[in-house]
Amino acid sequence: MKKIGIGFGIVMALVLIVQTAGFFAVKWKWTNVAGAVDLHNDAFRQVARRVKEIPVQKKQIDVVQCKIDALGSHARYNTEMIGNAYRQTDSKALAEFMIEAVVLRLEDEGKPIRSILAQCESGGMPHGAAGDLETVFPWMQTEDWVVFRDAIVKDELIIERVAREADVEPRLIVTQLVAEQLRLFNSSREVYKRFFAPLRMLGNETKFSWGVTGVKEETAIRIEENLKNRQSSFWLGEQYEHLLDFDSDEDVEEARFKRITAKDHYYAYLYAALYVRQVTRQWEVAGYDISHRPDILATLYNIGFDRSKPKPDPAVGGAMITIVDRKYSFGSIGYEFYFSGELMDQFPYTMWQ
Repeated sequence: MKKIGIGFGIVMALVLIVQTAGFFAVKWKWTNVAGAVDLHNDAFRQVARRVKEIPVQKKQIDVVQCKIDALGSHARYNTEMIGNAYRQTDSKALAEFMIEAVVLRLEDEGKPIRSILAQCESGGMPHGAAGDLETVFPWMQTEDWVVFRDAIVKDELIIERVAREADVEPRLIVTQLVAEQLRLFNSSREVYKRFFAPLRMLGNETKFSWGVTGVKEETAIRIEENLKNRQSSFWLGEQYEHLLDFDSDEDVEEARFKRITAKDHYYAYLYAALYVRQVTRQWEVAGYDISHRPDILATLYNIGFDRSKPKPDPAVGGAMITIVDRKYSFGSIGYEFYFSGELMDQFPYTMWQ
């Protein structure tokens, strides 16, 4: 019993010593371990910064979607188009272009919308009642547009074929077509309504400009030459050189006219598509990318090769056209159609995806 008692006392003494040592070790920071910086610290820091900035827009993180929603109180039809395009492409750039097209038209109608959309940039969420279901673009509010739209859809497969062969977005080809047809309709309205509208047909000029895309003879010749001239800034590459070849026994002038004015419209679209590709290439060689500028491409399509001068700040313009008592330039029609979302199911925004 004596030995057991002595042993128990020794154990208790040892426990007391350890506890006392532990107390002083903590008090005097003997147990502290040197710190180390985590390998991912920079990543943690960066994500923290990003998260810290979110509260500014915490109710609506997507500024573009906020603008679409706000614009809906003034132009519901158009914002439905923009929303569909945004969901399909996930392109904020495309959505901003489409929003701007609607904003410009609303401003022309005296509706100050820019200040409302600016609230989205600062994290606000502007609200309003649902807007009109009618498009804000006057030329799309007419019966004439229904004729054009139906006629264009008939050529969907041909346009898609040409787009593949020329490597041009189908919608860009249609943009030149729409601008040219609206110009033709509004300059020869009675003839157009009498002969083409009843049959849902596109107008086909034969005097100065040929075919449904209004290709001039001298322009057609230049397009053909540019395909062959490897020293030209318009040259597209060897794979395109023979797209417009004529048979050796053909009367070239007669064959050129017949092919562009043919009822299937294949060559009319092909010449238009190649023109767009060639001027895009010319500007690319000079250091300027206009591939996503349908307004500039439509302007250049209208004014011709000789006036295509690459520069950093190109102007939108071309022939002036009066539609529903409003003045348009050829380039502005191209801009409004391309970014309107109209015919998006048939001719989607493929180069923005």
